[in-house]
Amino acid sequence: MVGFVAALGAETKYPQLESIRQQFYTDPWLILAFVAITTGLTFYLPVVLAERGLVGVDASADKQQQALSQGTVAGEYGDLIRAERLNGRLAMLAFALVFSIENLRNGQEAFPFLEDLFTYFLPRAFVGEAIDVFFNIRAHHTSNIEDAYLLLLTAASLFCLGQMTTTPRKSRSIGTDIHIATGALQFVLALYAVLLQRVYREVPGWDWHWMSLAACLASCATVGPLMKYYKGPRVYQTLFKLGQDFVISFQGIQLTAWSARPDAPEWMYWAVQPFWFWSILKLYTSAQYAFALSPMEWFGLDETTADRSKQGENVNAGPLGSFALKCRSQLDGMQRDAPTYIYVGLNTAAALFDNAWMFLYTVKGPEAFWQYSRLYAPNDLSLSLIKPAAGSLTVSAVVFLGTLAARRKVPAWLAGALNVMLASVGPWLILFWHRLVDPSEAWFPQFMPLP
Repeated sequence: MVGFVAALGAETKYPQLESIRQQFYTDPWLILAFVAITTGLTFYLPVVLAERGLVGVDASADKQQQALSQGTVAGEYGDLIRAERLNGRLAMLAFALVFSIENLRNGQEAFPFLEDLFTYFLPRAFVGEAIDVFFNIRAHHTSNIEDAYLLLLTAASLFCLGQMTTTPRKSRSIGTDIHIATGALQFVLALYAVLLQRVYREVPGWDWHWMSLAACLASCATVGPLMKYYKGPRVYQTLFKLGQDFVISFQGIQLTAWSARPDAPEWMYWAVQPFWFWSILKLYTSAQYAFALSPMEWFGLDETTADRSKQGENVNAGPLGSFALKCRSQLDGMQRDAPTYIYVGLNTAAALFDNAWMFLYTVKGPEAFWQYSRLYAPNDLSLSLIKPAAGSLTVSAVVFLGTLAARRKVPAWLAGALNVMLASVGPWLILFWHRLVDPSEAWFPQFMPLP
């Protein structure tokens, strides 16, 4: 490591030494920064792991060699071993990410010799297709924000997909099997649409649309009986319910987009209307969160009155105050911190926007509703065909991460952070996806009047 850093430092001092740039097309300063970061993590990660309780110790490992191989050494040395293993994996990922970002930025060809190398182990056609995918990703790059979010969404979705298919289940009913199968199918179909758009800037066809719609509805319809096995805080139950309301209502929004296609049947307009129920329902659930977070002083009450109501005492609080007390009781355990306020605020705004969307579509009809996008925002018209599927994937992944957090499969702080990034900020990024692709298009084309 010292020799590597010294060599990079010498190259930085003497620009005529072009070995790194010639071989990797990467500025050595980036590698120096990468080495500094990963070296710092070597010393910092043990402290973080110990503080957050992420380091487990197996007291039954009595042999030192066995303990070393299994990573069950206690104390500071055990923390260091586990941190080094995690740091090594992070280093490999970060190293690959540095080169990917560099190649996306300056358009240089990465590792020209790899094609010949890989063809010794893999079919040439497969290697050629993989390289074609890489060049398509680079050629269709438009926004770092788009790439960062889609990378996070894909990683979280693949993790959830793996946990979904491998985690032991308490219920062995047919309904559970249907829920898991259709949930996994929903993840696969949504990821396919997202990757197809990012790699080739294309959208799937009608078969994908109907399969995605059916998978989402079947998954949501079969989740109810499984909730009896949930033993976590009540606030998570309401969170899961809100997530299901969003996923179902997104299917109605997806129908609004596909009803604008020239080959769409006329009855699709009427197929959208039943989804009003879930659109209003998620607005009601969002209102529950808002009232539960509101100070009791807004309703002429105090926190002592709220505590008495929680203990079962009848409190004369008026209509709004009674509703706020009821919401607090149903959302018992909700944290009043910055991420929660951000989550509630953004989700409430999203619920209001979706209801405005449904209202305008119902009044104008598909032709008039999409006319502005058809004429002046073609990227919005195309991306709207898959935006609801991407939004459903985002919400479903966060809901599933919530169940894993309740079962202590993932840390609660990680699930909370992903909740804010994916479920609160994510749907807005997906809504404005067309702006990330082409910033010249209108923010809200469906609400724009024709010139």
